[in-house]
Amino acid sequence: MAKRAMAIEAGEGARAPAALAERSSRLARISRPLRNRSPRFAALLASFPSRLFLLAAGYYLLLTCGSLWLHPQAQPQAAAGPLNLAQWGAAFTAAWRHWDSLFFLHIARSGYTDPGLAAFFPLYPALIRLAAWPLGGHFTLAALVVSWLCSWGACLWFYRLAAREDGDPFARQALLFLLCCPLIFFGFAPYSESLFLMVSIGAVERARAGRPWQAGFLGAAAVLTRSAGILLLIPLGWEWLRRSDRCRSLRDRLLLLVPHWRAARLIQARQQLPAYGQVETLERPPARWALLSLALIPLALMGYMLYLKAATGDPLAFLAGEYKWHRSLTPPWETAALVLTSLHYTWQHQFVGVYINTLIDLLLVLPLTALVLYSSIRRHLPWFGAALYQTGLALLLIAVPVHPGAAGWQEILLSTQRLLLPAFPTFLLLGRVGVSRPRLARLLLLASLAALTIYTLQFLNGDFIA
Repeated sequence: MAKRAMAIEAGEGARAPAALAERSSRLARISRPLRNRSPRFAALLASFPSRLFLLAAGYYLLLTCGSLWLHPQAQPQAAAGPLNLAQWGAAFTAAWRHWDSLFFLHIARSGYTDPGLAAFFPLYPALIRLAAWPLGGHFTLAALVVSWLCSWGACLWFYRLAAREDGDPFARQALLFLLCCPLIFFGFAPYSESLFLMVSIGAVERARAGRPWQAGFLGAAAVLTRSAGILLLIPLGWEWLRRSDRCRSLRDRLLLLVPHWRAARLIQARQQLPAYGQVETLERPPARWALLSLALIPLALMGYMLYLKAATGDPLAFLAGEYKWHRSLTPPWETAALVLTSLHYTWQHQFVGVYINTLIDLLLVLPLTALVLYSSIRRHLPWFGAALYQTGLALLLIAVPVHPGAAGWQEILLSTQRLLLPAFPTFLLLGRVGVSRPRLARLLLLASLAALTIYTLQFLNGDFIA
């Protein structure tokens, strides 16, 4: 009996670790749904892009209050009773309601009453109208709410894209450069910049994550926000080709035609790529029908054209709207002649502001785009589809310049600084500068922040910026 008891005790002791492990795994399975139900929104608010966005939002609140304090004529009239928050709220929203925002607000209220308004695409006004309903019909406040929420989404998606490409340290620096860009305040104004930034960067990030249909739907939203959204076919299509087995086999065959020493150097360069390049061999090829996701982008544009046909009678009214703003399709040599003539005219008549802005536009369109292409081809950073996308944005600005109107000579590449905000490869490169050369990055950030402050105060005062 004693031997039997000892045997039973030994067996129980042997089974104890197994029973303990089984119990632990059962508790883990039970607690996993509880962990998944943890407050994700709180974790999202605590993330680095959210904290940086909240810091930027507070900065714009301070700048708006400072602008109202510097310009007493914009302050609300003193009320007989206590502090009238409604009047101060109206003054706050009125400080942001300038220039193109008036057209977006008009479309949100009354629709496309003028064919010239078709140049402003419908998704952003539709979101304003949707947000104005629970806000009691305050369209300017609704526009600001939509813009600020979309700016938050753009920060989250850009950080995710940058971290996917280079890692967290580079992503933090890249997001800092994005939020300190001198014209990023348009993302917080009643403009469509924030919405286009969010959906276009989100489309690219989803494509890089191997989610072509999500990328296609976001690309369709980008087309309904701005005509430049059609250019998202470039990075999304390139990503599909890069993942395709047939394209990879064609690339390997082309390597056989390259001299042996050059092919070995190319293979060595590919092995030295950053994290996303090393994961490329582990990426699954796209599904058979994934290519059809790209069709969502032109289909969205066709849907807008059908709406314009029903509303205005002209499916190409958005092109006529651009012509009303003195923009039209122009050969590049004619654009170059217009730029040179504008520089000569503004220098002779001492239009210093227009002259400097034209030079800045040229630097952003030509040397900066060339630098992005060189970095992509030579150093594989950023990936080639992103470099092609920024090149397409620059070529679009060259192809549709502003012709001199009744007001005389002005910027031929008008609004280039604002329209190149979605060129995210530039900020990815600046993120690498921030990691490799921190002192230079701090100087650039301080200069950008100073320019951002000046431009924001000028915009709040009603001056035309970009």
